[in-house]
Amino acid sequence: MRFTIAVLGYLSGTVGALPDANDYVSTGTCNFSEGHTFQTPGCNFDTVSAATGCSAAELQAILGGDEDTIKYKTIPGLCAKAITGIAEQLSLETSASDQYEHFVKGCVNNNNIQLYKDQSVEECATLCNAREDCYGFEYGVAYGGKGAYKARDCQLQSSADTSNCDGAHHNLDFYKKMSAIDIYVNEYGGDKRFKFEDVMAKGYIWDQNFFNGGTAYNSIEDDSIIDEQAIRIQAVADEISGSKIIGFPHYLPNFEYCDLNAVMCCYIAKKEDNATNGEPADTTDICYHDMSKSQRASRTQRGIASFLGDSEGNAHCEAFAWDDKTGPYKGNTLFHVAMEKNWMQNQYTRAVPGAPMCACIEQMPVVSSAACTDTGVVQDLEITTSSDGSLCLKLTKSEITFSDCGGDDFATHDTSVSDHVVGSCPDTPPQLADQGYQPRDAAWTPIYGKGDLYYPAMDTNKVRDLVNDGLKPIKRTCLDCLNSHYNIYYQRLTPIPDDLDIMDILLLNWFDDTGNEFNKDFKLYSTLLDAQEDKNAWTYCNFMYAKIGFPRDCGPDRKIDGQWTSLIHGGRQHVGFAVGG
Repeated sequence: MRFTIAVLGYLSGTVGALPDANDYVSTGTCNFSEGHTFQTPGCNFDTVSAATGCSAAELQAILGGDEDTIKYKTIPGLCAKAITGIAEQLSLETSASDQYEHFVKGCVNNNNIQLYKDQSVEECATLCNAREDCYGFEYGVAYGGKGAYKARDCQLQSSADTSNCDGAHHNLDFYKKMSAIDIYVNEYGGDKRFKFEDVMAKGYIWDQNFFNGGTAYNSIEDDSIIDEQAIRIQAVADEISGSKIIGFPHYLPNFEYCDLNAVMCCYIAKKEDNATNGEPADTTDICYHDMSKSQRASRTQRGIASFLGDSEGNAHCEAFAWDDKTGPYKGNTLFHVAMEKNWMQNQYTRAVPGAPMCACIEQMPVVSSAACTDTGVVQDLEITTSSDGSLCLKLTKSEITFSDCGGDDFATHDTSVSDHVVGSCPDTPPQLADQGYQPRDAAWTPIYGKGDLYYPAMDTNKVRDLVNDGLKPIKRTCLDCLNSHYNIYYQRLTPIPDDLDIMDILLLNWFDDTGNEFNKDFKLYSTLLDAQEDKNAWTYCNFMYAKIGFPRDCGPDRKIDGQWTSLIHGGRQHVGFAVGG
């Protein structure tokens, strides 16, 4: 007898926001027999169990194996077969290492979990499988590199990002953990998928350039030709994206490693009539971008782009996430967000400078907020019998829809991305703050800098005028000094005399000549507040060493060597002077 159990629900793309098995409607009577059809929001053990009314124990009796095998191997395998359209039932008895993609001379930077010595590949895979936080493992191979790893070393990893890591040097191969669906697709293919490279059918280079904000499609041009450009995109939207799996473009560097299972797109321009560079809706602030995370898009190995205030202009970002239920359809969601919605409908174009237009969220700029897209999936499944007589699942219909996450910001919808969608932008990117950088305060006027704080020297007469206008302090910042000398405030007690070369005093000859006498003409402090309130002034200072500048060996309470500035004799390498306060 054939009958249908309807299990309807909207499937969020974020782990933790999904309904569990108790939310699904079922008959309460187990039916996992040939000819039975049912409907689920995604396909995994929980949804199949709920829709068929079968517990793990009942499915064990029907399909064999223990409870873990049923939950984590048998049912996921049957779902993978159904979703990918594999014609015949496949053996589910794969070895541990078959569940990994092998990258010869691959490795991962700075994500070590635990090192095991003298392990086979199979043993190492089993160790990784036992941990949810293990995304893959490095395996020692005797390549003759200078690295410390030895043959048969097994290094478990919490990331699968092999970019910028030389496995030949470290004597390593990398094995990336795959999902059940990835295993079946990689090993056996499937006829129910529409390859992402077939969306535009213009080749790898075009696809890569498009997602980096290039190609004629992203140039600012008369929007009257959008209809012509969009013919194929509209056809895919109408005929493919709502009913058939669109493969995810793992072949592009932008989407090769999405450890957070999330993608974001950001736009800073909009197509308009008369080739005008229009602006998108201003829905986010771009905080900063670490270009080492997107070297292909930025065309540089490293660098930080910081967007203070609203310096980036109008910008719009949109993101989506996936789990094991929506994961097979993440290519559909990428197509919907990047091509159908934001390019074709909103006419948004152009990437944030130095960043991709769309990529795994780890490669994208840090932003204050991002619009959110959900993927909804309803699948019709039928239990059939394969050629060897075993039961399998057949996908007869898929309905794929998209929504705006109920209007929630993406960071609210998916808390795992809080380092990338941050709510409010920091004053200084943390990579720069760690090195002592901070936004230049308009109240401080730079007068000289060297090294990382380089600034051309101001004329000594202009400096004198700046200081004497209210007896403003001079601040020296030193990035490579001791903490006690990171910031020093030179507070004048008397105006700088016309015959005193204050720049020579500071940069070359720290002398206590008339007009620069300690505690008579100036005091030194460690903070601006101390200088303003005249408290905790420094008590030690020395002078009169030719070609050695400020502050020679002066210290808060004793002599401290080696913190001085000099234009000739080296001294500290990353210093800056400014007048203000």
